[in-house]
Amino acid sequence: MIAEDHGLRWPRCVYSLSTRCAMKEKSKNAARSRREKENVEFLELAKLLPLPTAITSQLDKASIIRLTTSYLKMRGTNLLPADAVRTR
Repeated sequence: MIAEDHGLRWPRCVYSLSTRCAMKEKSKNAARSRREKENVEFLELAKLLPLPTAITSQLDKASIIRLTTSYLKMRGTNLLPADAVRTR
């Protein structure tokens, strides 16, 4: 919605303060939930890497993705056997 005031155009606030706070809180909770789900998936992905738990438990997200990508590339070029056993 746009209101006109002496030829100037400015956006009119459509939502009340309490509604905006509720929407902000809902958005914050949705983002928190999404991050939690992502973290669970990253931990599961790290567990699948053929590395000791002592190493995989200390990896950050970027390292998990990097190592997973490298591992899959090596598997694709047959540098690793398809039935490679994890060393845990």
